[in-house]
Amino acid sequence: MEEFSLKNFQLITLEPYVYRLFKDQQNIYLLEVSCGTHGIWEVWIKLNEEEIKLYLDEKELGLKEIAGFFSFNCYGSEYQKRYVKVYK
Repeated sequence: MEEFSLKNFQLITLEPYVYRLFKDQQNIYLLEVSCGTHGIWEVWIKLNEEEIKLYLDEKELGLKEIAGFFSFNCYGSEYQKRYVKVYK
């Protein structure tokens, strides 16, 4: 699992209880997504090129789409492969 230190990233935008987007100087985007219905927890995803393009083209609408997709599929093993470890 890829690891990142949040101290190298700047908060770009957020939607409370849905997502927070961070970016570093190398244009790496990390998205923290809220998951769950009975209990809430967060997962971290490193955005791929397609997702970055969607964000740059559609801004918050694109992020809501990405976050909603990962939130809905939190338990899917295929999607869990995308998770990254973030140290705060």
